[in-house]
Amino acid sequence: MNKPDYYIWTEYEAERLELALGRMTEILSEDSDVTSVTYVDFGKEAAAQALCMAKLAADIAKKGLNGLTEEELRAYNSKLYLCADKDVYETSFMNPAYAVSVFGKAKGRIVSAVFSELISKVTYVYCGICRPFLYSAELVLEIYSLLESGADANALKRALFYHRHDYCEERIIAGSYRLYTPGFRHFYDITMNADLTKTAYLYTLGCPVTDDMVRISSFLATLPEKDIDSMAETFVNGYVEGFEVTGTDFSKKKYVQVVTGYGFERITRAAIRRIEELGKEAIVLPFEEVYGDNWLGENRQAAYDHRNDMLLTLNKRMIETTVRATKKAFDNVAECMRAVGGPAVQEIFGEPDFDPVNKPEVLSADAKMSRLKVELNSRLFMLREQYLPSEERSFTIISYPVPSIGPKFKDIFKATIRVNTLSSAHYKKIHQCIIDVLDKASYVTVKGSGENKTDIRVMLHELTDSAKQTNFENCAADVNIPVGEVFTSPVLKGTDGVLHVSKVYLEGKLFKDLRITFKDGRIAESSCANFPTEKENADYINENILDFHETLPIGEFAIGTNTTAYEMGIKYDIQSKLQILIAEKTGPHFAVGDTCYSHAEDKAVYNPDGKEIIARENEVSALRKTDPENAYMNCHTDITIPYDELESITAHTADGKSYDIIRNGRFVVPGTEELNIPLERLEKAKKK
Repeated sequence: MNKPDYYIWTEYEAERLELALGRMTEILSEDSDVTSVTYVDFGKEAAAQALCMAKLAADIAKKGLNGLTEEELRAYNSKLYLCADKDVYETSFMNPAYAVSVFGKAKGRIVSAVFSELISKVTYVYCGICRPFLYSAELVLEIYSLLESGADANALKRALFYHRHDYCEERIIAGSYRLYTPGFRHFYDITMNADLTKTAYLYTLGCPVTDDMVRISSFLATLPEKDIDSMAETFVNGYVEGFEVTGTDFSKKKYVQVVTGYGFERITRAAIRRIEELGKEAIVLPFEEVYGDNWLGENRQAAYDHRNDMLLTLNKRMIETTVRATKKAFDNVAECMRAVGGPAVQEIFGEPDFDPVNKPEVLSADAKMSRLKVELNSRLFMLREQYLPSEERSFTIISYPVPSIGPKFKDIFKATIRVNTLSSAHYKKIHQCIIDVLDKASYVTVKGSGENKTDIRVMLHELTDSAKQTNFENCAADVNIPVGEVFTSPVLKGTDGVLHVSKVYLEGKLFKDLRITFKDGRIAESSCANFPTEKENADYINENILDFHETLPIGEFAIGTNTTAYEMGIKYDIQSKLQILIAEKTGPHFAVGDTCYSHAEDKAVYNPDGKEIIARENEVSALRKTDPENAYMNCHTDITIPYDELESITAHTADGKSYDIIRNGRFVVPGTEELNIPLERLEKAKKK
């Protein structure tokens, strides 16, 4: 397809931008009230930001990104992402707390959201795309004019709503083009053509460049080519094997979405070369652009403060507009979407611990907003399934540490490579010993030890032919690297009890003393101890675990077997920093939300021993044929209990027999003794 309008710049848009910048230049020269902060100060901050963005756009148009010196690029990065500096952020209008202190809650939230939208368009300017910047600049001026005239909060809210509404279709069409076609080449071209032996290229990407990015890029530049190729091979092989395991035809796919962390471009380049050797094309997407959790670099609080900005204008009309625009966007790229194999994702871990501040000035979702958010997510997910069915694609995810993990970064990186390359074939044999015992059971109990109060019963599906059927998948290093778990989709009815973890990071967010009570496999009660009030903790769980649903079912019960990864976490004191892909393999875990077979339940899946995994659905996903809108939650959050907080995992048969899988933190099934070696090494080291 041709480039969307969002990416096209004409004389008409140039004239509009010239007018907007002229007005902003005037605002910069206006006198401020020296006794108090007013709308003029907002205008000056926003105008300075916009004029700097315009100067970068002009320089790129004249010289090209590669025509700018490293010194110039560094200066732009510093100025354009000034809000990424935590001290600057405190008194910036991008900070909702500061904006609310000046304008009050109703106006301040909108002013801060508008400033955030302007900052979010910096990346587009680096890519040579100026329409999004123009639209945001015009919005800033409209809000400024309303503040100047003394308009009320409703007028500001209407302006923000119509800005988002009127440009919704154009924005979504452009986003689909970027996600599902190889036409948007900014990140691909930099990855494949830049001099990766020097860090100057980082300043052309369009993100706030952090110390971690510079250090990881510099570190990877020192590694021999064979090490880089080995990591890329593990990554790409895992992706291809994912298709083989699920019985999906990879030959029908043309595109691979390569989602990668900034600074890891050398590994990404090697992976792309392997992908191209397979006859496929890579669509390169930065992790932050796809998942959006940390788009202001080290200032994670800023991203957290703006997590609910979309709720300011979310209503039924916006939902209908968004769904219509998404359908049109998907129609435009339908041929490409059919050829997309799915994402190959490279995640990072080891960033400084993030314990978010829950600011009262930030909008939190009430019951009505939660229902609207769930409705929008559900409809968009179902729409995507029509064009890109889950059963016709696969994925893989791998993760590596960043230097801020600590002074032993290089040792941790080497240890992570070892964890990521453990033998799948070897672990499959060990897993089979566990599965053979579990398949005797009608239910499993999991109990915590010491201060961990976990006590839960997990009901299993009935096997009608044990010679041909199994409940648990023998999970190797394919879609989820590293190797190390057996998992199932539990029967919800009769799955009751308490899941408790003293401290856990979920999607990078800390949960303290997390307790979830299940009744018939659904969350009946939940609590944590992050904040001083019950409401704050409930809101935190609602946003980050429940994903705005009233309740969620258990979608997965798994037993992690990667004790080597667990040993790494303990040895280097990085348990809290491990990515969930690794952390979930270091003990039993429960996932709330959809099952691992979401939208592909009717596709037969087999273990290496030839047995069909029949536990591919639960009572919720079984509604897909009669009540599809309520069959899926469109979320899946893993919560892991570490071995040292575990008393037992026991399989119970229908005739009253019991078989331990784990007892006192050790595997006890014959054939699993090897898994205890890392645990015993840790015990010896502790005694010393």
